[in-house]
Amino acid sequence: MPVTDSGGVKLARVAVDLAGGAATALDLNPRVTVVTGLDPSIRDGMAQLVLAALGTSAPGYHAEITTVSGQYVAAFRPHGSEHQVIDVTDGRDVTATFRTADGWLDLMVAEPGPGLDGDERVRWLWLGDPDLDVGDPAEAWLRSLWGRDGDAVVRAATAAIGAERRLKDAVVEAAANTSPAATPGAQPAPGAGSDAWTAAVSDAITAPAEPSPDGATGAEAPADAVEQARARHDRMRRITLWTGLGLPVAALASLVIIGPVVALALIVLAILVAGGCLLAENKLRHAIEEAKDAERRTPAPPVELPSANGQAPTPPSSANGAHPHLRAEADSAQQALASWTDVAGDVPPSWVSEHAAEVRVAAAAAPDGTETASARAVTRRLLGLDRRLSALRERLDPNASLPLLVSDPLDGLDDRARSALGHYLVEISQRQQIVVLSDDPATAEWAASMAQATGAVGLVDLSQPVPA
Repeated sequence: MPVTDSGGVKLARVAVDLAGGAATALDLNPRVTVVTGLDPSIRDGMAQLVLAALGTSAPGYHAEITTVSGQYVAAFRPHGSEHQVIDVTDGRDVTATFRTADGWLDLMVAEPGPGLDGDERVRWLWLGDPDLDVGDPAEAWLRSLWGRDGDAVVRAATAAIGAERRLKDAVVEAAANTSPAATPGAQPAPGAGSDAWTAAVSDAITAPAEPSPDGATGAEAPADAVEQARARHDRMRRITLWTGLGLPVAALASLVIIGPVVALALIVLAILVAGGCLLAENKLRHAIEEAKDAERRTPAPPVELPSANGQAPTPPSSANGAHPHLRAEADSAQQALASWTDVAGDVPPSWVSEHAAEVRVAAAAAPDGTETASARAVTRRLLGLDRRLSALRERLDPNASLPLLVSDPLDGLDDRARSALGHYLVEISQRQQIVVLSDDPATAEWAASMAQATGAVGLVDLSQPVPA
């Protein structure tokens, strides 16, 4: 039946009848379908059969899909007869819409965006066991969050990001309200008014720490992460040296010439830059520890804040009352960042915010913080799924998500981990149809219970006869 919810292309049915008489039919749930009875040795072949039904010139491959625009169509490729595509809703022949330049039928040819050709579909839309078990620099971040309250971690990350954003906005506002143009005779602080300087500081502080979705594969990913972290750390060291020499002088001059507000803004910027340098160094140390060749790399020496107790310096009391809003935002940012460090250590809050679902699942798989085989497997498989989904979002039109076939990511997990990762599959299927190929009885049992509870999961048992 046609799919009414949005979220890209949805496979409704795939039927394959080969010349020798062998036949297979799969009726797929628009959200998640578990196809059981498939030994790992034949899953690659089944994935290729399903994806070939989307677009091929070979006879015997039939498919029904709902397109991005909501049109429900069926492609028929009978042996010895003309191939055609029918609009199931009104019975119209729409073959011409889906015919390629080579004359064969491709149900993806009318979809928006760059699309994927036949060879690319298997590479992009089939996630086999090796793809789920690739090391990722972010794995240590998720492991460090085992035993934490996933919801609390996400809330703390949101608070830290919001506090930092409000502080930056307050600094910009304060500087604009007391700029040299608004103060006759005032001179701009050295370097601080430079657009290039401001951009460099902003870029260094907000530079993303996450590994790139398509770069975290094989043995090259840890080395790439180290090089990126080292470059970020070197950039921060140069900026910190510049600000360490220039900002104190600029702040003193501004306090005398312009007023305490600009001086306070410069001091806050110095705090942000120093904190950014510390964060960059933590990321560099983490990347080196994760790299296979950590022995031949030496972490950069730690950078300390100019304070005896290790806390960020407090702006002079003469400036505290000059701009109460700025002072309040600075205090709020310090508290939020301190709370974040207590909750998650050196894990970047921006990464947690962007991977909130993965954080919650990893935390739920190991709620007491104990390392188990299931917790390790869930963490790695989560990142494998996220990496492929992120790559697909970059590769395809945002509205053209395609079905993703996955070798059973629930196989071998304990009940708690299976439930956590299974609910993750249901969550991501709101946008991306998921087809799980499995032979695990526990996965089939989970799918059957979810089918009764929510209707968002379907089960096809190929160990039983299926009518074509």
